Amino acid sequence: MVAYMVGTGAFTSLGFQLKVLNNPTVVLLLWVLGGVIALSGVFSYAEIGTHITRSGGE
Repeated sequence: MVAYMVGTGAFTSLGFQLKVLNNPTVVLLLWVLGGVIALSGVFSYAEIGTHITRSGGE
């Protein structure tokens, strides 16, 4: 269910971004930048998870 929501949001927002910016290169760079930021967040959570060994949620 989450994958459907993420996919729908990504494909819907991409059209609006291209319409406003009129430059596919800028849109691609923004998506890459967003991916790098998301990946750094994932790595941060992974590091925290390896250092805090007790079980539990956030």
